[in-house]
Amino acid sequence: MQENPQPPQQPQYPQPYPQPYPQPTGYPPQMPPMPQPPQKKNFFRTIPGIITGIIIVCCLVGGIATAISKGGGSTTPSGTGNTGNTTNPQATSTPAATATATHTPKWTTIQSFSGNGAKKTATFNVPDDWRIVWSCDPSSFYGSQYNVIVDVYNSDGSYLDPAAVNTICKTGNTGDNTEEHQGGDVYLDINSEGSWKIEIQALK
Repeated sequence: MQENPQPPQQPQYPQPYPQPYPQPTGYPPQMPPMPQPPQKKNFFRTIPGIITGIIIVCCLVGGIATAISKGGGSTTPSGTGNTGNTTNPQATSTPAATATATHTPKWTTIQSFSGNGAKKTATFNVPDDWRIVWSCDPSSFYGSQYNVIVDVYNSDGSYLDPAAVNTICKTGNTGDNTEEHQGGDVYLDINSEGSWKIEIQALK
């Protein structure tokens, strides 16, 4: 027997996925914004605000100027960058230099001699600048006047200043001084008829 032929099979095509319906553009419709009426500036409200701002700025500037004048011109806050601030325990301050008193040299007696008549003193040492201060008493000699002559010798017997003092002791001339400008070891040779006193002075 002859078999019945099978009908040919139909090809299977992929089924498409269902697609959503496209939304129409511009849906829902967008409404344009409503125009706003222009706002009017209140001139009377603006002026007081400007004046108030100017007053505040002036007060701030005046306060800063006052603080600068009271604080010696320094606006550095306390404890920040100010090495002279005593509130900072690590800050060191430099002590003010104390003024040193200036010593003014004055004539000071280093030797004293007195006598009546002629006399030679012992050797003594003098600086390069010194002086002989002499005084006498006119009443110590008959006639109330006499010679007062002082020669200065070096220690070796040579003259340093012959007749360094050569005067007449009398009323109105009872004392004076002679300044010398050579130092070293010296002695005095005094020639007089009356009493006399001599002081050797140096600057000290």
